[in-house]
Amino acid sequence: MSRAAPDDRTTESVDSQALPSWLEPEPQPARITSGDALPVIMAVAAVAAGLSGQQPTGNAGADFVYTAAFAGLIVWMAHRAPVQAVVAMSALAMLFTAFTIPAAITGLIGLSISVIVMTQPRLDADRQRLLLAVSAGFASFTILHLPSFRFSGSASIAAALAATPVLVGGFRVLSTAHRRRARWATGAIAAFGLGATALATMAGALVVDDVQSGIDQAQEGIDALEDGDQAEARGLLELATDNLTRSHDVLSGPLTWPSKVVPILAQQTRAVETAVDQGATLAETAERVVTTADVEQIRGSNGAIDLDLVRNLDVELSAANGVITSARDSLRSVQTPWLLPPLASSIGDVDDDLAIAADDIALANLGTRVMPRILGGDGLRRYMVMFTQPAEAREFGGFMAAYAMLEADNGQLRLAEAGPALEILAAPDEDVEFDSLRYPQHYLSRNPHLFPQNLPSTADLFTIATAAAELVPKWKQDPGYTIDGLITLDPYALAAMLELTGPLPMAGRPEPATADTIVEFLLRGQYQEFEVGERTERLDSLGELAGITFEQLLSIDVPGPEELGRIFGPVARQNRLTFTTFDVEETLFLERVFLTAPLPEVAEGVDLLGVYSQTGIASKLASYETRDLRFEVTVDPSARTAVGTGTISITNNVPEAASPYVTGDVIDGTSPVEVVVYSRSELAGAQEWSGKYEAFELPAQSY
Repeated sequence: MSRAAPDDRTTESVDSQALPSWLEPEPQPARITSGDALPVIMAVAAVAAGLSGQQPTGNAGADFVYTAAFAGLIVWMAHRAPVQAVVAMSALAMLFTAFTIPAAITGLIGLSISVIVMTQPRLDADRQRLLLAVSAGFASFTILHLPSFRFSGSASIAAALAATPVLVGGFRVLSTAHRRRARWATGAIAAFGLGATALATMAGALVVDDVQSGIDQAQEGIDALEDGDQAEARGLLELATDNLTRSHDVLSGPLTWPSKVVPILAQQTRAVETAVDQGATLAETAERVVTTADVEQIRGSNGAIDLDLVRNLDVELSAANGVITSARDSLRSVQTPWLLPPLASSIGDVDDDLAIAADDIALANLGTRVMPRILGGDGLRRYMVMFTQPAEAREFGGFMAAYAMLEADNGQLRLAEAGPALEILAAPDEDVEFDSLRYPQHYLSRNPHLFPQNLPSTADLFTIATAAAELVPKWKQDPGYTIDGLITLDPYALAAMLELTGPLPMAGRPEPATADTIVEFLLRGQYQEFEVGERTERLDSLGELAGITFEQLLSIDVPGPEELGRIFGPVARQNRLTFTTFDVEETLFLERVFLTAPLPEVAEGVDLLGVYSQTGIASKLASYETRDLRFEVTVDPSARTAVGTGTISITNNVPEAASPYVTGDVIDGTSPVEVVVYSRSELAGAQEWSGKYEAFELPAQSY
């Protein structure tokens, strides 16, 4: 039986375009898989990490590559790792942030995404992988911004711990081929790191002796400089420069090149290299300063100081100051959390030493900047010299017994005049006008405008200088006769001057004044050697001594700053030698070298108690006084009050043979003493007790 031939219409092909629209298949949207998005997520995380500013090596290019590669690797591994591993990494990263911004924000976002993935089983596997990669991107940024904890390098340890779950979890699911490549890559990196470490260690071993020698020689050179041995200091600093420069050449050479791209190791190598480099630079700078800018060359000869030498020294010290500032900046630039604790500590110690050296250089630099002005480099300067006498107490130590006028013009010093204090008054019978609004009331009560011996009747040197500057032109009856500053000296400062000049003759005395005898003579002896009726002769003798001392001082070769510091440093620190001008920068320098006798500076809310005594009558009993101060404070926390009670006991041990010069005009055996108290607290009241003057021995007086 034969099959019938099909109809021709059934064998024709059907044109799809001819189908009705309702029969056409719906277009399917293109879906982006996690595999498609992974390169984009890795790239974004890598760029963000590379721009994060982290410095595992200190090399900008290498640091960008390392941090970018780290973030990319974390994202790639998280895409494959179990969800629990990503959650663990995000949780550890969040924990180690100690809630610091911005690490805590990105850590919270990463942790939230990973927790959502773990708690939403309805998500398909591809979406889970995509979200885990995004979570890892945030977590990688957090890991790179972990803070250090109690020790250097703790952030690196925390980062390694946080990344471990994903790295281990991801490695376990890699294919055999990928595992093999990972092992080979890890081995190659480790071998490179070990080789770089070995070469850097070899470089360190080659220079360790030279570095130590350079450090020792630099220190010995500084010691020699302090001892005044310029030649020895210059030779030692030259050797130190050679040793440290040679060491730096090795540490910056081929042996250390590989280490500079190895994380953590690079930081150590660069820190050592920088420290040695700055050491060599500092030693070279010190050598140049010692050679071309010798401070000891600034010496007075016949009352003249070479101001050009001072200005040249100022240029060298400015350069040295800049070198030290640059060295400190360089050392701070290598002080990163990646440094090993011993090296970080050593770098910190060096920076502390440089800070001290910088302060010393800055002070010397300030001195060389202002000294030309003080010495009349910009025009004539005139300074009043006030010789104070503590035998008759004033707040600033003693009354003004004698004065001198010292002039400085382009480095040349000369004594214009000198004499007893009362000679400063050109017209003592005339009423001298005084701007009383500029001064404390208790100072005005001593009438310094009428009695120049009372100028030191306040504890503030600048107030005394201001009063002198206002009064001298009036006393001289010459508005053009002005002063630019004030110098004060007491007997101990005068003794220091005599140490330079040697013994000096005194009118009316067979024995010359010497550094060993002048203090006792001025405080007590003069009032025993001269009779009461010889007051004029005594004052003339003192005025003449003041003039002769300065004339002799300005005619000899004065030693350099080191020796001057040895002689005058102690009396300056004891406020027995003071100096101030009316220029802010000059006063700042003078204050730094302990010449302005400032009142102590205390913090806000801290009380200050200063007790000063002033002789109440024309006597010289103060040189025989001893004083005891007791201050007790009762604090009431509930009332937020503190009440202090001070007791000042003044005991006088004047000998029976004391002359009327010493005892003065005692009244009924009593010698009043004015006590001035400086305090931030309010004075509630005072009680006075006075004993009788018997057998020339005064019992204690308390106020």
